[in-house]
Amino acid sequence: MQPVLDVDTEADAGYVTLREGSVARTDQFSDSVLVDVDNAGIPVGIEILTLAADVDVDGIVTRYNIPEIRDGLRNALGRAHR
Repeated sequence: MQPVLDVDTEADAGYVTLREGSVARTDQFSDSVLVDVDNAGIPVGIEILTLAADVDVDGIVTRYNIPEIRDGLRNALGRAHR
């Protein structure tokens, strides 16, 4: 599954769905970025609390060992800033 960005312009926030799965916990990655993970610690989604946030894609990919989504995540996030 390619990452899919849903934007709530009224709330100035977004959510990137990375894959299907249940959220077991939410990790705070930065002040404005939260990562939802499953029971195995694998990310299922990324909450962006403000669309102006600078999302550290490389940092997320490295911390959660998910290099296969790097380009798709960059593409999804790029659409929020157009």
